[in-house]
Amino acid sequence: MELVIQGLSILFPVLTSLLIMILTLKSLKKQHKENIKLQKLQFEKEMEITVSNHNKLNKINEERSRIAIMPYFKLIDDIQITRQNDSLVFPLVIKNVGSGTAVEVRIVFDKHKHNSNDYPFISNGPDIIRLYYYSNYLFDNIVQENDKTPFEFILGIKDIKTGRDINYLEEMDNEKTLYYLLDEVSFSIRFRDVKQNLYEQSFWFQYGLKLYPDKAIRVETYPPKLISLDNSQD
Repeated sequence: MELVIQGLSILFPVLTSLLIMILTLKSLKKQHKENIKLQKLQFEKEMEITVSNHNKLNKINEERSRIAIMPYFKLIDDIQITRQNDSLVFPLVIKNVGSGTAVEVRIVFDKHKHNSNDYPFISNGPDIIRLYYYSNYLFDNIVQENDKTPFEFILGIKDIKTGRDINYLEEMDNEKTLYYLLDEVSFSIRFRDVKQNLYEQSFWFQYGLKLYPDKAIRVETYPPKLISLDNSQD
């Protein structure tokens, strides 16, 4: 018995040391795994930030490249109103003042129709409807920088109740129908740049024949809006 006790007294410190070593190794192994996991998460987070920054930089560079070749049209503000067969004619000219060539330039027709016909713009009054016919179509399908392209709108006025055509000349001296001779016209065009990005741009002008019988009063040009990138369908 005495030998057993002596043996245990010798083994106990050894076993204790061994147990402590095992527990220490397990703790170190666990800590090592946690460190590896943390390093992996940190690496993934840093990579995510790097990729995000790279994508943002690419988008910025792509946007700069797009703007560098973006056409930008300006509606020439000297709109001289003319007469043709008792109708008002608005000769319009747009100029490409942007940094790139425009292709596939065309008028956008009003979403609403009248008698199954499309018009660039339709304006309703209290008892009349003004129909702006698209005439002398945009000839230049390709408009380079600083180039101009002309076209026309022709005004037709109809009585809503009777459907008859109204001759604006007959109304010039009629104070009750002054609104026949005053209107604000807005219209849009669509075009693509040389990389086939699609844009839409709007314009606006105001006229009042009682005060200014031969020219538009105000003209506005609005910035182009990007509709789709590359060769997407419009």
